[in-house]
Amino acid sequence: MIGAIRLKWDSIVLTKLIGQAPATSYYHYRRMVHDHWYQHRLKWLKQLPSKWGRGRKGTKFLTVSSRKPRNRRTVAWFIPALKRAKTTKSAIKAFENFDAAIYTGSDALLNHETGGVTTSSKRMPVAVKTALKNPRDWLKKYPNRKTSLTRKGDQYRLWEIKGKRKPKARLRYIWTRKVVNKPIANFYKTWDRGQRQRSQEAERTIEAIRNDLLQQVTR
Repeated sequence: MIGAIRLKWDSIVLTKLIGQAPATSYYHYRRMVHDHWYQHRLKWLKQLPSKWGRGRKGTKFLTVSSRKPRNRRTVAWFIPALKRAKTTKSAIKAFENFDAAIYTGSDALLNHETGGVTTSSKRMPVAVKTALKNPRDWLKKYPNRKTSLTRKGDQYRLWEIKGKRKPKARLRYIWTRKVVNKPIANFYKTWDRGQRQRSQEAERTIEAIRNDLLQQVTR
């Protein structure tokens, strides 16, 4: 795995409650972790540059059932499938094996997170203020637009020619073997910004476990 977030919660109160009521605690704890992952997913995708896109060819943030890294521009979050433990013994075992993480196997995403240089033996197309990342998709969508392909050093450049009386060239794509990436993904920054909300959610989780225990005692 190239990059990952793992949740660690140091709470003496929560630890004691888990010891007192493992099954009840497991249900609420797992739900809390699920909410942490889900809220981070929403906020991170919302702040991503629009040019990254969504859907089949865009950036994905998936829930998965295994820890196998995914392909380019895919982030996965993993959480145990078991939602409720029926017995104290199974709850204790579930806590012992509890594994939850957000991760990616994508070099591209890591470069956009930390900043860095991507190199390739083949020229890579880079969109210049153009929504469609792939020049073939752009040419297919606008087949009647006038274009010009030029070369500068080791780079090729695709221009869109606009206007008839005074034609102007607008750069659409550059093919290059070296791309300098700025740190614009903000994956960890988004996570850090949610610390206050996660702390509040943890307090609500503790209160929910206490309420369940109280109901069990007063039955």
